[in-house]
Amino acid sequence: MRLWPTIIAAAFLATAVVPIQAAPAPVDTDLRCLAVMASLAGNASGEEQNRLMGGVLYFVGLIEGKAPGINLPVELKRVSGTMSDSDFEQESQRCGQTLVEQGKQLDAIGQALEPSK
Repeated sequence: MRLWPTIIAAAFLATAVVPIQAAPAPVDTDLRCLAVMASLAGNASGEEQNRLMGGVLYFVGLIEGKAPGINLPVELKRVSGTMSDSDFEQESQRCGQTLVEQGKQLDAIGQALEPSK
C-alpha cells in the first residue's frame, strides 16, 4: 500500500509541469450580436446610433470578458461571414432583447442607489 503516496505525488508533479489550459468560452453568439449591433450602428445616425453604439460596447465587453485577448476583427469576420439575412433578423431580435433585459437591470441598480427620501 506504499504505492499510493508515490502515485499521488507523481500525479501532482505532472500537473505542476504541464499547465492546464481552460477551454475557451463560447463567444460565437455574442460575436453574432456584435456583428448585428455594429452593422445597425453603421447605418444609423443621431440618437439611434448612440443607443446602438451602447450595444456594441456591451457586446465587446462581454466577449473580451469571456475570451481575453481575442482577435475581435478576425473572429467578427469569421462569424459574420456565415450569417444570412434571416440570421441577421433573428439575431437582431434576440440581441435586442438581451439589451432590453440588461437595461432593466441597470435601471434597478440606479433605483437602488438613489438616496431615500
